Amino acid sequence: MRHRYCDSEYGRLREALLCPPAEMGPGSDEPEVFADTRLAAEQHRELVRVLQGEGVECHLISAHKSRPYQCYTRDSCAVTPWGLLRTRMGFGARENEPGIVERYAMSLGIPLWKQVTHGTLEGGDVQILRSGLVVIGHNGVRTTEDAALQVKSWFEECGWTCRVVGYPPTLRHIDLALGVLGRASLICCREMLELEEVSWLAEKGYTIHELPAEECLNMGCNILNIGGGTVIAHAHSERSNELLQRLGLRVIKVNVSEFAADLGGIHCLVQAVRREPA
Repeated sequence: MRHRYCDSEYGRLREALLCPPAEMGPGSDEPEVFADTRLAAEQHRELVRVLQGEGVECHLISAHKSRPYQCYTRDSCAVTPWGLLRTRMGFGARENEPGIVERYAMSLGIPLWKQVTHGTLEGGDVQILRSGLVVIGHNGVRTTEDAALQVKSWFEECGWTCRVVGYPPTLRHIDLALGVLGRASLICCREMLELEEVSWLAEKGYTIHELPAEECLNMGCNILNIGGGTVIAHAHSERSNELLQRLGLRVIKVNVSEFAADLGGIHCLVQAVRREPA
């Protein structure tokens, strides 16, 4: 079949789904997600400008104060080669987001592929490494093992290899510990993954560029590969950015400090919806 949507994390990104942070008005009963919402909004606009400057069409979901976390569009769905995987949020405050994303995706012509019905699973735990190979993370907090196994079975029905990987509850999603640099190249925090998982990735032909735990928590692995040897990375992740540049990648540094303070990052803020086949 012709892959119409996303069959990797490194094919050239053509379209992406984002949502600006909601502005909380005076007296709002909703939680304040960011210390400075206006700064968060400006940082998000800059991220959109960068993406547009790189030729990415950005689709923006309208923000609403009742959904203060929807700015992390990576989590409320996952986009596969066959369409939208509707997730089931592990964080109760976000339970309405997948339905909103599904309706928006359908307006873009992206069909519903599957819908999680067992346990909970969030999109930041689905990493399509390359065509035919996917990793699903779980730590029992946002994504549970039963949901991960359900999604694994669907990928396998399509002839793909899928690995369910556990990681510590100190991380919100696996995309904080694992970033895709290319078809056979990863940036990874070994301390956050079991040795057998790292060995499995090596067996699949991956060169693994290691970062320590403190850089992982500093969002060093939470990069967005937009294809063509270019990644968008956190401006403050100096050690990670130096490594990426040494590897010959073009690194666009964006300051999203307000989101990083909430343990969210660039990869979390951008849901790829169309990539060129890898």
